[in-house]
Amino acid sequence: ADDLPTFDIDSSNVICFNERNGFIQVVNLVGGTPPYQYSFDGGATFGTADRINNLNPGTYRVQVKESNGCVNEITVVITQPDPLEVLLGDDVRINLGDSVNIQILSVIPSRITRIEWTANGQNIFVGQNLTSFIAKPEVETVYTVTIYDANGCSATADIKVSINKVRVLEIPNIIYSQSNKGNQSFVV
Repeated sequence: ADDLPTFDIDSSNVICFNERNGFIQVVNLVGGTPPYQYSFDGGATFGTADRINNLNPGTYRVQVKESNGCVNEITVVITQPDPLEVLLGDDVRINLGDSVNIQILSVIPSRITRIEWTANGQNIFVGQNLTSFIAKPEVETVYTVTIYDANGCSATADIKVSINKVRVLEIPNIIYSQSNKGNQSFVV
């Protein structure tokens, strides 16, 4: 029984969805006879490193083998957070001088700590954590929202507001067309 190595695991889950930054490290190793070999793939391969980095989410079978061939195993699950998502909806077209409500349409997860907005790449709302605002652009504008959680994970969406450059044309509703020279015309 003294030949069986015993150990604990120090590990870190993936920080943001779909990243590769988890790790597993063997710690508090006792028992057996050094030198030790370590496997993080259930014994398919062994090496001298007691730590593995840049892990995807998944289940890892960690084995420690001592010099006499005795092996102990711990299963470790590396998880990841749910993906962040933010939606603003379809692009819109408004008449020059009109306004439009720009708003986040998706549910904001409780883990969100910061919401930032830009208009054509320039910061417009940073630090206020607004989920909507009224915009009255004079030129075509792309509004972008980025949401962040405490780990720095983010999701971004944008919406383009196009402008119809309409000109108000005032046309009289009374036209006096009486003339000695025949029919009169009115052109708009």
